[in-house]
Amino acid sequence: MRIIQKKHEQCLQWATALPLAIYKRLEVIKKEARHIIPILADEDEYEVKDISRHYIMKLNSHYCECGLWQISGLPCKHVVVCVNTWRKDLNDYVHPYLKKEAYLRTYSFMIHPISNESTWPEVEVDNEVQPPVKKKDFLEGLSLLEEWRQMSKEGM
Repeated sequence: MRIIQKKHEQCLQWATALPLAIYKRLEVIKKEARHIIPILADEDEYEVKDISRHYIMKLNSHYCECGLWQISGLPCKHVVVCVNTWRKDLNDYVHPYLKKEAYLRTYSFMIHPISNESTWPEVEVDNEVQPPVKKKDFLEGLSLLEEWRQMSKEGM
């Protein structure tokens, strides 16, 4: 209970809409995106020239050919350079599960405390049900053993 309360209080103190770890990761991605050249193909579609190859990127579909955006939920460097070209807010392209609102929803529930075990009511169990015992067929075990021996003699 203390951990949930602590996490919730920490989240309320965040100054940004993103957790600090996500914010720092985005800053690293922004630095990586400095040498990338975006070429506008359509309203939301780009051809992005990276050092070694070209990537196709679609902003509204949340698609980048490198696949990092779809996997992590964080915009990759190809997305960052295109978003910065239009001077849009990069937070709009981060997956909602990585934002402050989702974190608050995660830690908003309460675990109700329970009383001491000595105050619990006594419960009597009349019939204890045991799991069924399954006996293996003796001949089946012998045939498996014979197969194993044969395989080890032949090498496979």
